[in-house]
Amino acid sequence: MLFIIHIVIFTIWFMWIIKKGKYSWGTILTAFFLFVMIVDLGEVTFNFLFETYKFPAHLLSNFHQDNQMGVLLADVVVIPLTFFIASHYFIHSKKRWLLIILFTIMQSLTEVLYLRLGYLVYVHWNILISIAVYFVWYVILSKYAPRFLRKEKPFPYSLILTASVYNIGGMLGGAIMGGELLKFFQWRPHIFISPHADDRFSEIGSLTLLGILTGILIPKTQPKYRPIIFGLLIIVGISFYTFANWKGWLLYHHWNIYATIIRWVVPYAIITWLDRQESFRT
Repeated sequence: MLFIIHIVIFTIWFMWIIKKGKYSWGTILTAFFLFVMIVDLGEVTFNFLFETYKFPAHLLSNFHQDNQMGVLLADVVVIPLTFFIASHYFIHSKKRWLLIILFTIMQSLTEVLYLRLGYLVYVHWNILISIAVYFVWYVILSKYAPRFLRKEKPFPYSLILTASVYNIGGMLGGAIMGGELLKFFQWRPHIFISPHADDRFSEIGSLTLLGILTGILIPKTQPKYRPIIFGLLIIVGISFYTFANWKGWLLYHHWNIYATIIRWVVPYAIITWLDRQESFRT
């Protein structure tokens, strides 16, 4: 329930910021895509690989599923909303260090509340590490906030495309349908001892590589030929996942080749449409 209350409060705050700042939907999407990718890469590393903390959302009965749900809600909704709000204030205020301290305190107190209520469980972690991480991140964010919200030169389009593949292909696909949550499919290439780290790192690793490939090829291709490149990238995604399944690295539970085709056609159709929108590219 705390997650839901947190999301509602920050969504209202975010909507007020959007109205006040008059941000375009392209700015909102690209900022969120970048924030989610940054946060999720760190979250998967420390939560699933090193297992320094767990993030049960108290919405599901199975602990591992609940942890993945908690990570999903935090990485896709709560933290990106917070970062967008903070970026807005960094841009529109000259009190940079005061804002850094205030947002660090706000997130640290929120984390303490989560700990007290059991929504966050420390394993090899403590609040001082979190405070240091928040402080360093907000120092960095305060510097690059104008680029995240396109008030200065935006980030390279290649990076935005990489983040788009990571988000649309990963968050809608792997994070919800794969892993512990719905268990439609699971990665098990036996790279890591932990099956949870094995699954999540294989998923985000393949997504990141495909995203980088997209980011390299698309900006160098003339707009009229880009649908062909996007089509070839769909084939690459389908072929790799099919090969991984054949090799036993990717286990299908309630999944098949037809679902794999849909899993890649739909995200890349969305990205192809976004690529045609000027507000998204600039």
